[in-house]
Amino acid sequence: MGDLWIAPGADISICAIDNTDRSLGFVNEHWVKASKYTDDTLAMEAMEDAKSAKQSAEEAQKRFADMANDGIVDPIEKTSLRAEYTTITE
Repeated sequence: MGDLWIAPGADISICAIDNTDRSLGFVNEHWVKASKYTDDTLAMEAMEDAKSAKQSAEEAQKRFADMANDGIVDPIEKTSLRAEYTTITE
């Protein structure tokens, strides 16, 4: 149990069955893949957060461009700009 098996061109496997006396010989079903060396959960979460931040930035950029299109900031746009600025700077 716990032995590693590395076959040429194959995944790394680890023995999940106690066969210390070797009486069972080699049984393929006793081995589980151990080729995944890291847990990518945190990296995947970071990637999703980055995608979300990028999307939010692109949406804000579009809103700013729409507001600046006429060269005049009206009261409604001013309120929206203040909220966007607060979001960005916090």
